[in-house]
Amino acid sequence: MKNTNDILLKFKPLATLLVSLAMAPVSAPAAEVQSEEIVVKGTVNATQGSIESKRLKSSDTTTMLEDTAGVNVQSAGGVSGLPVINGLADDRLLIAVDNMLVCSACGNHMNPPLSYMPSSSVGNIYVNSCVVPVSKGGDSIGGMIHVESATAALCC
Repeated sequence: MKNTNDILLKFKPLATLLVSLAMAPVSAPAAEVQSEEIVVKGTVNATQGSIESKRLKSSDTTTMLEDTAGVNVQSAGGVSGLPVINGLADDRLLIAVDNMLVCSACGNHMNPPLSYMPSSSVGNIYVNSCVVPVSKGGDSIGGMIHVESATAALCC
């Protein structure tokens, strides 16, 4: 077994270098440092992201979420697919339709909650792809999908 003095002598040059770097003066004063402004310009593709164009594509409300990052759709027939956010689905997601928390009515979870809202009446869709805070209803580690009907979106 090595002596502790041998180990300390082995790392002495490294310790000396670290102490000298920590005590070295800063090369430029903070007043002289300037950051450049970065401006990113682009155009929004209105046909891809608008709710109106997505309403016309399908009668399935869940397919309106296919372009959303982290959201996938498991096809379940013509009425509505099953939303999957970051690999989590079913009871791991909180789904609200016009501020009402909706769960599957079938014991086997074969009818997704978004099947209660026809795509023709969707006004806005909000997706929260992280753990849902308690202030929003909590109880969901997968995320939250909040769908507002077109009439609710216009009156508020």
